Amino acid sequence: MDEGMDEAKRSPVDREGNAPGTVPPLTPSTEEVGGWVHDLKAGATYWSTTLHELLGLEPGETSIERILQVVPEPERERVRQHMLGEGGVRRTLTRRTLGHRIQPPGGRVRVVQHTVSFDVGAQKIEGSLHDVTARVEMEQAMALLAEMPSTGRHGGFYEACARHLARLYDVQYAFVAALSADRRTARTVAVWGGDRHLENFEYELRGTPCEDILSLRKELIPCDVARLYPRDEMLVAMGVESYFGAPLYDSNRTTIGLVSVMDVRPLEVSAWTAPVLGVFATRVAVELVREREEREARERSAAMAEELEHARRLESIGRLAGGVAHDFNNLLTIIMGNAEMLRDGPSSAEEERALLEEVLHAGQNARALTERLLACGRKELVEAQIVDLDEVLEGQRHVLQRLLGPDVTLRTTSSGGAARSALEPGQAEQILLNLAVNARDAMPD
Repeated sequence: MDEGMDEAKRSPVDREGNAPGTVPPLTPSTEEVGGWVHDLKAGATYWSTTLHELLGLEPGETSIERILQVVPEPERERVRQHMLGEGGVRRTLTRRTLGHRIQPPGGRVRVVQHTVSFDVGAQKIEGSLHDVTARVEMEQAMALLAEMPSTGRHGGFYEACARHLARLYDVQYAFVAALSADRRTARTVAVWGGDRHLENFEYELRGTPCEDILSLRKELIPCDVARLYPRDEMLVAMGVESYFGAPLYDSNRTTIGLVSVMDVRPLEVSAWTAPVLGVFATRVAVELVREREEREARERSAAMAEELEHARRLESIGRLAGGVAHDFNNLLTIIMGNAEMLRDGPSSAEEERALLEEVLHAGQNARALTERLLACGRKELVEAQIVDLDEVLEGQRHVLQRLLGPDVTLRTTSSGGAARSALEPGQAEQILLNLAVNARDAMPD
């Protein structure tokens, strides 16, 4: 600024803007960009220190046109009329405010609130600019969230989030990821890179800037991120320079995922940087929780359906077993009736009577088996009885030996009455028969 500028002219505009501070979500403040005074008599413009630095002016530059050079071309004429009036001259005392964009050399596009007042008596025009990018971007973010589908991943919700985040932050990459059950890895559900959606991928959190998100804090690294995390080979390969991520958590404050933006350039931090990502993180977390609850509900429903199907199968088996047992019992009645007649007849030889006794004993065991099958079909409990296993073994000796064949020698040892167990009728005999058959089949030829 010209050192000879009158102090009365300097004081209204030569003010330093406050450094960006921490702002509560959804209420981003404005930052003062700077101010200017245009002396109509001298035709010279004087700048505040902040605006002078922002525009990259050389000492002694006093052309009011200089500020228009940072205004995008489509808006430039409208801003010129706002500053100088129709035809370049204001003739009345006015105070107006206009919102427009500026893009300082080497900086990102900002939205400013440009207030201009014309003092007729002093023949000067004063202007001040305030950065309202935070407010505008927040409003835009809320509008985008309202437009996005709320039908989960299949409705393109996560893809839309990644795309809009990349657009809002003017970055190369943006992604949404969900944590694994062991919280060691993350799996992306949407990735935006450059100008298109990319394939999802899974990566380990250890050694990456995403690792600190597990502690429920936002991680902002405006530059040199690849140097700070040399183990993260993906960052190095992608040429990432800046990173900003926020956690996603449920109502229990348990981290369930993250949203992140990354760029190949340093990230310019402003008052809206954190709030906007926070709004998206909250919305995405709600969607992830909703999907998780729906998935758990489907799994519970599937488990219940499986249990019901199992019960139906058991019921069908019970009915089938009951039918088979009923028919088998009828056959046993005929066999046992005839065997009893032969055994009790006067012409039966002693050897024949012994064989008939075995037939009758096997029939009694078979009848006990059918009773258990019928009880299963009727869903009844069969009462267990104390059985002397020595007596069962002795009674089955001849049947077992005949079942094993002449090439196998059967030896039994009595427990002296100590081997007693609570079993259903016929169950001990069936167990012995199964053991004998299995042992015989396992023997070498």
